[in-house]
Amino acid sequence: MDLETINIVITVARLKSFSTTALSVPCSQSSVSRKVDAAESELGVKIFDRPSFGGNKVLELTPAGEEIVKSMVKVVDAFTELYRVADLALGETTELLNLGIVANMMPPQGFARMKSDLFDSCPDITLSVKTGTLQELIAQFRMRSVDAVLFTCMKLIPEEFETESGETLEYLGSTPMSVGVAENSPLATEDCISLASLKDTPFLLNMDEPRSVPGVRRTGHSNLQKNCRNAGFEPTIVAIPGDMLEIRYEKAKKGKGVFPSHTPRAWRDIYGIKYLQLSDLDSPSYYYLLRAAGRKDDALDNFEDFFRKHME
Repeated sequence: MDLETINIVITVARLKSFSTTALSVPCSQSSVSRKVDAAESELGVKIFDRPSFGGNKVLELTPAGEEIVKSMVKVVDAFTELYRVADLALGETTELLNLGIVANMMPPQGFARMKSDLFDSCPDITLSVKTGTLQELIAQFRMRSVDAVLFTCMKLIPEEFETESGETLEYLGSTPMSVGVAENSPLATEDCISLASLKDTPFLLNMDEPRSVPGVRRTGHSNLQKNCRNAGFEPTIVAIPGDMLEIRYEKAKKGKGVFPSHTPRAWRDIYGIKYLQLSDLDSPSYYYLLRAAGRKDDALDNFEDFFRKHME
């Protein structure tokens, strides 16, 4: 049985749904079903008590399945420890930190700058970054594919955000709302402008609204529209695909629009772009790190200290 199958079974057990697991991993629902069937066939026992057709019964673990999943979690942890021990045996002097970061949180250049700055501050840590939606990254975190998840939001409601045993949410700091404009734009003569001054300027935004995660309120088109209406105008929105952010920056450099940003000052520099703070919009973005006790504790402690210092 491979590690992918084990992780799929663990995720199905946690989410109690084949379809939700497929969205979280992500993969097809039929692939999830095949992995579970293969695991049950190999072990010779039923892991899940599947709901009957047309009934209200939800997917549940069988008594044997409960013990099997507990053992599978131990297998995944032991697999991670195996590589850590191997690195020590090879005399590796750096620790690999696999960090999940919500896509579009900062420009691609920002990721490179952050990795470089982290190496300068903590040369014993090598940072590997995986991006995706918050929903996807949380699923990967619980499957041990990433060590922690860094994300930003407008508001976090802890009692609604469902953490599992041993997981913690660490607050890292906040950044004010700003907009990126062309350096040669008339707007760029100021360091701070009002939202109303952008009424005749298109807003270059990501095409997709962020997926919902309970307890996490993120920025999106609807939030911008609401703030602009409060400022007395209806915004013009130019939607850019999330995987084509370079187009957004090129349009901004040519004076064809502006884009909202909460990227920490230390990692948002883009040639030809100037960031202006919005004087009449109190809409900070808050940064959090989702981590689990016992998983890369020292490296994550150092990363937290590093990140907080670069937000000051």
